[in-house]
Amino acid sequence: MVWALLLRLITKSYWGEVWDSSNNVCTDQWSGFSHFKQRPVIDSAPSSLSQPVILGFDPGRQKCGIAVMGLDRVLRHQEVVGSEEVLERLEELRSQFPISIIVMGNQTGSKTWKAAFAKLPDPPRVMLVDERYTSLEARDRYWEMYPPKGLNRIMPKKLRAIPRPIDDIVAILLIERYLNRLTGKGVDG
Repeated sequence: MVWALLLRLITKSYWGEVWDSSNNVCTDQWSGFSHFKQRPVIDSAPSSLSQPVILGFDPGRQKCGIAVMGLDRVLRHQEVVGSEEVLERLEELRSQFPISIIVMGNQTGSKTWKAAFAKLPDPPRVMLVDERYTSLEARDRYWEMYPPKGLNRIMPKKLRAIPRPIDDIVAILLIERYLNRLTGKGVDG
């Protein structure tokens, strides 16, 4: 028990986080420490885009992952938002990017979200993609995108705790699965 606590203090991991989407706050159940999630800065202005982009959407009950990627597979934007903010955020992103299609996972709440998107003015096209095993893939992709630092580098991947929700990375993987299916590269799922 003492070793587990010591390891946790050394690695600063956040096992047992509780996400409060109404305030964009994560609270660590072990220490009670709360930290705010910041909305990321949009990297590309729409005027600089010469092609339509795809919005990846990982549906969830409390929080959802959003990613925007071009057909050239360049990531333009990613974030995790609370479920109640999704429609408003989608409209903001549609005004900033020439989104041609929404690629959405076909599991948790996908039918509900697809119906909600259909009620929007100028409803977007929605494609469902098999999202099995994307959470596991997203864990590995997280460490590729954000290599571990300090003592986390020597810890096995399975023991490392990811310090934030990874729904946005799942949305990236959904876009990649869709593009792979279109181009015939790789296996979907």
